Amino acid sequence: MQQQQQQHHHYKRHVRPSLLSRLLNYSAAHIAAGQPATPPATPTLTTLTGASAQAVQLKAAAVQAAAAGPAATSAAAQYYSTAAAAAAAQQAASSANAAAAMHVYSSDLGRSSNTPSEGCGMLTVEKLAAAASNFTVMLMVTDASTAHDLLHHWLGNVQAAGIDYYLIAAADDATSQLLVERGLQDRCYRLAGTSQHIQSTGYVWASEPWKDATWRKVPAVQQLLALGYNVLLSDIDVMWLADPLPYLTAVTREADFLISLDGHHTDKAPGDEGLEAFQAHRMMNTGVYYARARIQVLDMYREWLSYRRANHDQDGFKLMVAAGGPAEKVPGQPQLGRLLGGRLVLGHLPLSSFMHSYTYSVMQLHKLSKTPPFEVHMVFGYGHAASKLYKLRDAGLGHDPLDGEYYNPPGGMLSFDLVPPRVPPGFSGWAVEDLSFTEDDMEVAHNRAIDHQLQQLYHALGLALALNRTLLMPAMACLCVRGWFPNEACRLPGDSRSSLPFRCTGDQVFNIEALMHPNISVAGSVLRVRPPGFAADIRLPPSLQQQQQGRLTVAPGLPACKAVVRNAIWQQRRLAQFEQLQVHHPFEMTAAAAASTPACVEEQQLPEGGKQLVIPMGHPAETVAKLLGNYSSVAWLHLTNVTAALNGFKAAESQQAFEGLLRTLVAEWCCRSSKRQMLLGVPNGHLHQLRPWGSPQRFCAKRLDVVDKVYSYFC
Repeated sequence: MQQQQQQHHHYKRHVRPSLLSRLLNYSAAHIAAGQPATPPATPTLTTLTGASAQAVQLKAAAVQAAAAGPAATSAAAQYYSTAAAAAAAQQAASSANAAAAMHVYSSDLGRSSNTPSEGCGMLTVEKLAAAASNFTVMLMVTDASTAHDLLHHWLGNVQAAGIDYYLIAAADDATSQLLVERGLQDRCYRLAGTSQHIQSTGYVWASEPWKDATWRKVPAVQQLLALGYNVLLSDIDVMWLADPLPYLTAVTREADFLISLDGHHTDKAPGDEGLEAFQAHRMMNTGVYYARARIQVLDMYREWLSYRRANHDQDGFKLMVAAGGPAEKVPGQPQLGRLLGGRLVLGHLPLSSFMHSYTYSVMQLHKLSKTPPFEVHMVFGYGHAASKLYKLRDAGLGHDPLDGEYYNPPGGMLSFDLVPPRVPPGFSGWAVEDLSFTEDDMEVAHNRAIDHQLQQLYHALGLALALNRTLLMPAMACLCVRGWFPNEACRLPGDSRSSLPFRCTGDQVFNIEALMHPNISVAGSVLRVRPPGFAADIRLPPSLQQQQQGRLTVAPGLPACKAVVRNAIWQQRRLAQFEQLQVHHPFEMTAAAAASTPACVEEQQLPEGGKQLVIPMGHPAETVAKLLGNYSSVAWLHLTNVTAALNGFKAAESQQAFEGLLRTLVAEWCCRSSKRQMLLGVPNGHLHQLRPWGSPQRFCAKRLDVVDKVYSYFC
């Protein structure tokens, strides 16, 4: 009973006094001064539908007046100076049923001359009420630039998490129609005042279209708040793992606004699921936040929109907070702070539950903190839409159509065994616990480990191109983090929890856009890849799972179909060099040695059942393609000893194109610590790309006396 009374009090205090109260507050000064009571400029209402601002304000006030009771009627009539407005407010207030006023409101909007004839249609109160849960709605605003690539994944994760209180605001006609085609007509509405045709070329961070898209969210949220609904804002690149509403409603009722963070440092103890400690200048992210429908929150949105001159909505939010004066912590609640002159109570959502791609995939902060994650925002990394797609699929968060190309790879699949690099004992504690090693030592070890893995991958990429197959990328080990500011002991500043090495995300090593959309073809083939997580994807169609389980192994070796001379294929000098550097490539062959090896294939029966193919070592790609031509119908091939299977392309033009492609794929590593940059006298922390195919290792620094003869070849 007491809980019900508290909920009723919360409703009366915070939810019911929404738009009407706000309008009355703003009109008081005008009325007292004898000025015309014109409605305040509010993008919230002008963008709600194509109807005029006054008509929308009128009907919204009517809905709220019906809930507020007849006492509000005269005030509403005084505010709206026209007779029509007063009459409508009187009629709504005298209605015995607030739902009747809602129906009048929505039916009038439906007669707007600017209403799209197809697609989602406008926002109606019925649609909003039907979508909401406990006066809360999750809102996602999208357009053609993002919906094409990410809508499947956002929606799939929302539905898998059991979130059923979402609405999607379409900013253009194409997206509106797309949502209806996917059966979401009851879950979407068309934002008015936005372009009918938005280019579907994807966004580039900090571009003008991207900035416009970020600001589009602010009035869209403001609309729903003004109608009395709490809003959980979600960007389309946020992958939801669990329903956060029970947490958000229980964590603290004092907070007006709860916002996610871009950082990675937390002082909370493992198992603590509470908010982060409040700090006014933390890196806040406006891609996920929870705004309660309160007067002070509406005031904040009005002020937020006045910073539209800022680069994007997040910058505008930061400028607004900074201009609002000193922030103060709420007494007795260090997780909450008062901003904007004490008018707004703000809290920071926990980093271990409201995550981004770095805290989720690299740090795995949710595991370290022993707290359940609610979402992963695919930011805090390199790249644009292609990188987000690659990483979310790799993390097992993809929801591609089962009948689409992703789950039906052209040409069949090719995978290979990656020989992992050797990680020096105690590496994770170097330069922190074990001061006998420096950050330079760590960076050298990382570079060596990545090079070791890339040299194997280069061979696999060449074979995938030669066979016109889709390559399953290997799960690589990273010893140091790639970032965009100076590292501390191979971690981002403030990250004291990450354990090294870690499983590389794609953008830690590669230029994902070049990897996913290569602009160089080789011998008529275009590179196609799938992320490492593809093999373990629980959504793999049964046919593809069977193909993976029944894959045919291809082992470079000495096929018994012809007599061979073993001494002709061993390169003792190269092998010794690899051993010295601890690069465990089985062998690489010269063209002369390959010429003495028979070009044939042997089928061997395996003791455990099945068979494997033995192909000769070190032949050019064209020869390997011919040898395996009879097995083109096999859906999945798997290679062992990949570096022994290929010796480049025979055709000079193809080899040149192949090397050119490889140069575009690998990203630079960054960044050395600020201290090391000063000591070494280098202008920045960027390092040159790792050596490409076939080039010798250049030793640009003296040998370092560390474990296992680590060499530096940062050049």
